[in-house]
Amino acid sequence: MKSFVECIPCFLQQTIQTGRLCGLPDEELKKLLGKLGSQLAAVSLEDPPPVMAARLQKTVTRALGTHDPLQEAKQQSNEAAMAWYDSAMQMIAESHDPLLTALQTAIAGNIIDYGAIHDIQVEEELRRIMDQERSLLQHESSELFAYDQFKEDLNDVRTVLYIGDNAGEIVFDKALIVTLQRLYPHLDITFATRGRPIFNDILLEDASWVGLDKLVTVVSSGTGTPGLILNESSEEFQKLFSSSDLIISKGQGNLEGLFDVPGPIYFLFVAKCKPIAALLGCKVRDILLRKQQV
Repeated sequence: MKSFVECIPCFLQQTIQTGRLCGLPDEELKKLLGKLGSQLAAVSLEDPPPVMAARLQKTVTRALGTHDPLQEAKQQSNEAAMAWYDSAMQMIAESHDPLLTALQTAIAGNIIDYGAIHDIQVEEELRRIMDQERSLLQHESSELFAYDQFKEDLNDVRTVLYIGDNAGEIVFDKALIVTLQRLYPHLDITFATRGRPIFNDILLEDASWVGLDKLVTVVSSGTGTPGLILNESSEEFQKLFSSSDLIISKGQGNLEGLFDVPGPIYFLFVAKCKPIAALLGCKVRDILLRKQQV
């Protein structure tokens, strides 16, 4: 997938929010934005959005003097989401269709993204989602929410690679994974994180903190982009990717990185911007379970 011109102001807004969270004074933040502006000419729109973001983010981390400026914010998201885990599992258990509700819950958790949804109140957003989870489903049994096909495929596969996205929402990924294990005990599930800090994307320590490592195999993709770029991942991960019977790609960033990659991929995410919504034929904030079209 190529980048959109709209990705540029989005990334600048991400930088402002990161600077705010790190307590950067306005004058310093203005200088940082100026540095990024001067680098934009060297950024190619031919690259996927995660590649553009990662290249510019290097300037941000150098200016802030830390390789992981959102470390504290990520932990806060994990803690806020974990407070809702039992409620999510109860809602799934009481549902007439536990898998569908688990999918909705996992997708709803994708709203916890400091990179694309600015100035959200995590607990308030989760409460809204929990109260209105039935209204989130807008595309059941269609190309944009290929639920029936997904269920069929789960019966026919053994190995599943689940590519995670952001802190906070990983708690709801856990809820979906637990549900998959209960309904499809034959599945061998592996969960993948980023290899290096980037924005609020998850690392191995996030997966460990929420207890995923006690449920499934957890691996690092080796990437440091906010969305999986397969040819920049480790050789070991690429082998795992190519050998997996089914891949669950969580979040819009992973869609952007894997959009042109063939494979048995289901993209599970919230459409967070107009260019992506237009590309896929949906609305901003629609929830999607889209089977790879390549």
